[in-house]
Amino acid sequence: MKHAFLIIAHNNFEILKYQLKILDKENSAFFIHIDKRAHVNQEKLAACVKKAAVTFIPSKKILWGHFSQVDCELRLIRAASKGHFDYYHLISGVDMPLHTVEEMDLILQKKSFAEYIHFDAPEVSLAEYERIRYYHIMPGREHWKRTINGAGIKLQKIMKIDRLKGENIIVQKGANWFSITDNLVQNIIRDESKIRKMLKWSFCGDEIFLQTYVYNSDFRKNLSSQNFNNDHSMCLRKIDWNRGNPYVYQSGDFQELITANELFARKFDESIDIEIVKKIVAYLKKGKEMGDEDN
Repeated sequence: MKHAFLIIAHNNFEILKYQLKILDKENSAFFIHIDKRAHVNQEKLAACVKKAAVTFIPSKKILWGHFSQVDCELRLIRAASKGHFDYYHLISGVDMPLHTVEEMDLILQKKSFAEYIHFDAPEVSLAEYERIRYYHIMPGREHWKRTINGAGIKLQKIMKIDRLKGENIIVQKGANWFSITDNLVQNIIRDESKIRKMLKWSFCGDEIFLQTYVYNSDFRKNLSSQNFNNDHSMCLRKIDWNRGNPYVYQSGDFQELITANELFARKFDESIDIEIVKKIVAYLKKGKEMGDEDN
């Protein structure tokens, strides 16, 4: 299989280097976005890769809850789409692969060209629906942004504004990380202008974008599972929201991680525990034969 790894990174660049080394194969390609506020030498990052092609898309400032998140994903998808890969994997710079690329092929072949996308629940809440129903003029975590945005929403409710009125769209929500096929990617590119229009003024639209698009299309039948029950294995990601926000994996979690069926785990933090990253790298490099864990 041909794999495109779409990577969004803004810190923890030592982890990103390890990530690149593990996924570096002739049938792989990396499409990377580095946040404009980050200070990292892209040439040194690219030097970690010996076999795969590396493309850095233009850096922009990515803001939490803002359309810039969706814009970044769409730009990565568009950059990779020209290569017509079998699978496109959206990951962050603080994720780690749990399998070699060859093992990923075997896992993905179990369900012929399924779409691996996470869904929170069968239906969204009213608050989640309102993420896209109204114009969010100032999304963000800061108190002043929430105050301005909240005032704007109240005014729109009085004016009975509904951006989805007459659209006949069922809104869905889930994690933004995915592993999807070329067929779906080419359709996203075809409908990119519609997607941008729908999500331009959304709040945390990156958690709505792909779920809503797929749920309202023929691709819904190709999902890896029809159980919309907040199971992250649906997108082949190991993410623990019970122990953290999400939990940062550490050395004590090594056995749990290497026996997982998911393709990737998130998240990791080099300031908390870089040793778990090194242990995973050593394990995968040795073909899963335990031994010396030095990188």
